Amino acid sequence: MASAGGEHAHDNDHRSRQSLGAMMLVPIAIMSALVARDRTGRGQHVEVSLLQGVLSLTTQNWNWTDRGQFLLPKTHPPTVHQSSIYECADGEWIHAAVWAGSTSTQSEASILGLEDVTLDDLVAMNAAQRDDYLDSVDTWDGETILFDDELVRLGLVAEYDHPLLGRVRQFGNLISFSDTPGVPERATPMLGEHTREVLTELGYDDDAIDDHRARGVVTWPDDDYAFPV
Repeated sequence: MASAGGEHAHDNDHRSRQSLGAMMLVPIAIMSALVARDRTGRGQHVEVSLLQGVLSLTTQNWNWTDRGQFLLPKTHPPTVHQSSIYECADGEWIHAAVWAGSTSTQSEASILGLEDVTLDDLVAMNAAQRDDYLDSVDTWDGETILFDDELVRLGLVAEYDHPLLGRVRQFGNLISFSDTPGVPERATPMLGEHTREVLTELGYDDDAIDDHRARGVVTWPDDDYAFPV
């Protein structure tokens, strides 16, 4: 495991979010490699990077579709990460992530070498003002990171066709396996997409499945698909 600290610290509190994210991926990586070893008789090298760690903690930001970028809808009370997502005056969004319970020792601006401004002031800026303020900083947004050639080469970007959104790009493999790398095979399923298939495997006939749907017990997507994407 890697950690960030001292003069080379990557964030503004005493704990590295990148390392914490990577730490959460490590047991998944190890257990997955052990399952593969049971099936193949071969061990393999697994790797988790700090970038993969921080991507795992901000997954709702990393998507791009033919219809634009989609962030998780805000709810009240907010769910994970949502309390730190703010809509700007011009309709764009800022994700100001902080780890619950930690005390900041530096501001984001001081780390980036910028003049210190409050978050409220930054949120209130229009796009031109914010671009001018951030002009000296190399920042990545969802569109930039998902079309970066090096990240695509490393498998950190997945691309597929979605039945409603068209061509979609999202974060890809958050764990690197030397012998059994993950391969995105299909789009994220719509709500209930495999309902009929699963119930058929469980022994239900078509009449029983249709009856369950008519009574609102189960559902599957059709022309009247009512759930937001």
